[in-house]
Amino acid sequence: MRHYFADVFDDCFRYALSQVRRDYPKVQFPDRWPFSPDIDLILSELFW
Repeated sequence: MRHYFADVFDDCFRYALSQVRRDYPKVQFPDRWPFSPDIDLILSELFW
């Protein structure tokens, strides 16, 4: 599962980014994921 996550993470972020940019055109979003791409950190870190 870890390898699959690493393989699809960038594509998933780009897709989500395109959707949220369409829905919120006046908001600036980063072009790249601004946090660590490590799966353990993503699943345990509090982002907000």
